[in-house]
Amino acid sequence: MQLAERLKLLTEEEGLSSRETSAASMVQKILKEMEITSYIDGYGNVHGFLPAEEECAKTVLLEAHIDQIGLMVSGIDEKGYLKFVNLGGVDERILYGMEVMVLTDPPLYGVIGGFLPKKKEKEEAKNASVQDLRIDIGFSREESVKKVHVGDYVRLKGNTCSLLGNRISGAAMDNRAGMVAILSALEQTRKLKRVYHTDILFSTQEELGLHGAYTGVEADKTDFAISVDVTHGETPDSSEITGVFPLGCGAVICRGPNFKDDYTQQLIHLAKEKNVSHEIEVASGGSGTTAWAIQTIGSGIPVMLVSIPLRYMHTNVETLDIRDVQAVSDLLAAVLTGGMNLDE
Repeated sequence: MQLAERLKLLTEEEGLSSRETSAASMVQKILKEMEITSYIDGYGNVHGFLPAEEECAKTVLLEAHIDQIGLMVSGIDEKGYLKFVNLGGVDERILYGMEVMVLTDPPLYGVIGGFLPKKKEKEEAKNASVQDLRIDIGFSREESVKKVHVGDYVRLKGNTCSLLGNRISGAAMDNRAGMVAILSALEQTRKLKRVYHTDILFSTQEELGLHGAYTGVEADKTDFAISVDVTHGETPDSSEITGVFPLGCGAVICRGPNFKDDYTQQLIHLAKEKNVSHEIEVASGGSGTTAWAIQTIGSGIPVMLVSIPLRYMHTNVETLDIRDVQAVSDLLAAVLTGGMNLDE
């Protein structure tokens, strides 16, 4: 399956943080088609395993989070409008005028409106905050309370579509793109000699605090790990900011205290050797990714982080270059077929 096709398939599956069941079922189906055994644990994490040629081989964990940001209903006001809170780090600037689906039974279409700041207040409040906004589902309070419940999840509407220049836009690119890169690497190496046993983890609730990675990693079975996520892609207002990467630059490899540096340097050398386009990112403390959880599990796991540049993160129009997903996939495939030496 082509990368773009698989990315569209996964991004269109609902998988809000703590409600990842639909996306998890889809990736399980893909793993089954690849003849990879998988299961879902009690926390919703998807696990898979692909053995190496040698039984005594070391084990690498490939991990990417499965969940996406969204909203939750927190109340119903006297006119029937729905109050809500963020589920993960939603970029609040996009919310006014947003189309949403309230995931009650049956799901209901809604639009977000609210109280825009008055002209004299605009300099102090350029955007309405969540507290000022409401979801309008078209009902009175009497009707709304019959159909919607406090705690119902809300999905931001966003169709996955192709742009020019190898670009794809839509919701949930963070981090279904990382999942696709891992799946593609597994597919690339299916008929090749794999040097490492490969554990696969698609973790839940990353957007809420890395929760699934903490519960899903089996520290005693993991010799080293590579986490795949997104990083900030260049936007019209960010070209001069450090730590922002142009779309199309390839795999972004992160260095810093969150990561085992000698392994990371091997990864950089491997990217050069295999002519995989790449850039270097720096995280001087915790990376804010599941790599932080993985590093600190048990007595500690040597971990690396490879990322895909993403524009408009935590919106419904997240945009990436499919060539960057391919670059990450190629780098992971090179690792699985012996590109790193853990004994050095």
